Amino acid sequence: METAKVYGKLYADLKKRGKMIPTNEIWIAALTIEYEGTLASFDKDFKVIPEIS
Repeated sequence: METAKVYGKLYADLKKRGKMIPTNEIWIAALTIEYEGTLASFDKDFKVIPEIS
């Protein structure tokens, strides 16, 4: 349930800023933020999410 809340906040923020990324990547970012993890990726889409950049 917590992951869905983080996802919703990320989705709303990205949409508001006009910086949408693929849905599955938002889920990955939400899990990374929720569990305070580190995301190692060459995918530039994640750069629009300050919490994991």
